[in-house]
Amino acid sequence: MSATFELCTDELTPEFIESLKALAHKKTIKIELLDTDAEATEYLLGQPYMRTLLERRMEDVEAGRNIIMPPQEEFV
Repeated sequence: MSATFELCTDELTPEFIESLKALAHKKTIKIELLDTDAEATEYLLGQPYMRTLLERRMEDVEAGRNIIMPPQEEFV
């Protein structure tokens, strides 16, 4: 089983912990902390698949390929 939760530290309540315990009843779980503001790029670059994907997307932008431009009036 695999599950990903993204939450603010304020949401890390006893109720949330209990729900995790119920979800993975008597199993070993792994909890990984990631400072999404400061380490997101570093984290992505540390994952081989994500690093490759990010590098390809950067190349696309530099070459003007595969760029989707939303209607600009939505941002006025």
